[in-house]
Amino acid sequence: MNCVTHNTIIGSLERIFGKPFVGIKAHATPQGTSQAWQTYCAAIDQSLKDGATRYVDMAATRCHGARYAFGVMRGSEEMKELIDHLMDDDRFLSREAALSRLTALPRFTTNIRTIEISKELERPDAIISYLTPVEMMILVQAYEKAMSRSIPMMQTGLMPVCGCCTVQPIITNEMAYSFGCKESREYGGLPADSIVVGIPFCTVETMIDHIEVLYRKFKEK
Repeated sequence: MNCVTHNTIIGSLERIFGKPFVGIKAHATPQGTSQAWQTYCAAIDQSLKDGATRYVDMAATRCHGARYAFGVMRGSEEMKELIDHLMDDDRFLSREAALSRLTALPRFTTNIRTIEISKELERPDAIISYLTPVEMMILVQAYEKAMSRSIPMMQTGLMPVCGCCTVQPIITNEMAYSFGCKESREYGGLPADSIVVGIPFCTVETMIDHIEVLYRKFKEK
């Protein structure tokens, strides 16, 4: 599928919704001037706010969930620490249940060293934003209109920004959305009235005209 340029896609989405969107590109090698962030979602939030390009060094990111999702987790001890965190938050009935849920989630099986977050990417892997439920409704309807089917996705409260709405759209080439988690609300700036959404770049191209029409129709009522 041939995609149009990022300026048309991201610019159109921002014009329609009046909200910031950013492109995401996964790299297996270091890119640009990489930064270490406490959480991946904090870097997304900052780029949504100021529009600046960022290169996130995933190997230096301190969030175990993001490190797991992007395939840079180092050994069983780090997995133990992630499960410890989930059990401390009373997220699962047992460590075995937590491990089973984690292993079922989409994740990169190869080491992703850098995530580039930018509005200036010519061909991003995916586009991400924080939207209200009403705005998300428009996207879901546009997807169903463009694709003639429902969104095939795994809904989860684990790793919503990094795993669900970055890794999942990239490896499945399908739109995904999540209601967030405690960390994405606290560190990632996800507002209480918002949902995080990740959309493969070429899927947005297919949807964009339908998004505009449906949004206009909704506003006319």
